[in-house]
Amino acid sequence: MKKFLITIYILIVPIFAESHNLEHDTKPFVCDWEHIDGISGWNCYNNKFYSDDNGMSDDYSKGNYTSIWKMVPEDNRNKNGHPINVKSVKKTMYDKINEFRSVHKATDLYVYETLEKSAQNRANLLAAKDSKKAHPMNNKKYQESVYITNKDSLIDSVLKWYHQRYKYNFFNPEKNKYKKNVRDFVNMVWKQTYFVGCGIANHYENYFIVCHYGPKQSGKYTKNVSKASRHYDNNGNSMLE
Repeated sequence: MKKFLITIYILIVPIFAESHNLEHDTKPFVCDWEHIDGISGWNCYNNKFYSDDNGMSDDYSKGNYTSIWKMVPEDNRNKNGHPINVKSVKKTMYDKINEFRSVHKATDLYVYETLEKSAQNRANLLAAKDSKKAHPMNNKKYQESVYITNKDSLIDSVLKWYHQRYKYNFFNPEKNKYKKNVRDFVNMVWKQTYFVGCGIANHYENYFIVCHYGPKQSGKYTKNVSKASRHYDNNGNSMLE
């Protein structure tokens, strides 16, 4: 059986309880921090999921509970010990993607709900299978990038995709059309791409990140992928020319 490490936080919160004498803790309100369909929140033993504390506090007050236990699985905690929030991770990803686009003279992408849903569905499928490898699927409506990583390296997906620029042929751009080892970089900086949506799902410590870009690429590489106006190191930090 897979080892499942859990840190249990027994919170002493005035609005929830006045006393936490374990001898009288006969009806605890127990919740696990989980990611469900791309949303992070508390999955509680009353069969409800809370993406914030407001609804949880209301149900706690109505249920005559003796305490509240918030449990954060090791696989859902970041390196600082805090719960991983998928929404925050995706916001950082979108910001970094647009930063990289700007240095390649491409406009910012808009987050498109339809693409987020399709990317999340794909991430959910990969997580359900606990896939060890994943290749982008061919779709008539959008481009896809896929990355498998651990909980401490979620933002690395964008950096790894961008690092493919080192293999991109800027001297003869049209030769990149069939190069699989640059397609994630191309997806990210293609000028005639206007929308993006990403999804994140996990199977224990394995996290599956999928981004969909639209519309489907068309046109010449020469016109759609420009050289960078500045360079970045391997950590994604801007470097002076």
